[in-house]
Amino acid sequence: DLKLWHCHLRYLNPESIFKLKKYKLISGLTLQNKGELSPCTGCAKGKHPQAPFPATAKYVKKILEQFHMDLQGPFDKSINGYFYALTMVNDYS
Repeated sequence: DLKLWHCHLRYLNPESIFKLKKYKLISGLTLQNKGELSPCTGCAKGKHPQAPFPATAKYVKKILEQFHMDLQGPFDKSINGYFYALTMVNDYS
């Protein structure tokens, strides 16, 4: 049924679901008629506005008080034999 496909396709709108059916892009997608969807919880959460960021920000006052890291990989083996890359940014600098 339409509601089930709407949830399985991560809350895709009904018009797009019927396009997928029309062009036979998903095997097993059988819908009898163009039905209407009632508002669902997933759609309501997706359309809910995000809370605003705080008006005041905390600034660090010394080196290494706060820093951010990002680990990326695995990649193909580098020249030095590494598979991962670690990026660190000091919030003070």
